[in-house]
Amino acid sequence: MKFRLAIAMLLISINYSFGQVANISVKEWVKKLSDPGDKKSEFYQVLFDSVISKLDTIRLNEFLKQLEANRNRDNIYFRTRLNILKASSLSYKDQLRSNKASKAAALQLMKQAMQQASESNDEYLIAFV
Repeated sequence: MKFRLAIAMLLISINYSFGQVANISVKEWVKKLSDPGDKKSEFYQVLFDSVISKLDTIRLNEFLKQLEANRNRDNIYFRTRLNILKASSLSYKDQLRSNKASKAAALQLMKQAMQQASESNDEYLIAFV
């Protein structure tokens, strides 16, 4: 009985600690990823380093869906950076499994990002892709 209680407490504490990382302001990230003044795409890197690399796959997918649902559809910077973020997430999470479907999906997202960046005529965004 004590063993079961100890396991339950351990699982609750692990879940709570992961929940702290997932407390993200989606609207703030949409705003930052939409910023055409971010020529070096620094917010993308901050988002990837501080959030994407720390979330488990389930929370990562939830976060990406929230970003996509709240996206600024007319902002080419956001759409391009979101596609790169999704492709990078696929590659990062599946790098150990060598999943061909993930690689194909990431490649397709990168192609879309390149097309969108080219439409923007922004050399910095094109170079970022």
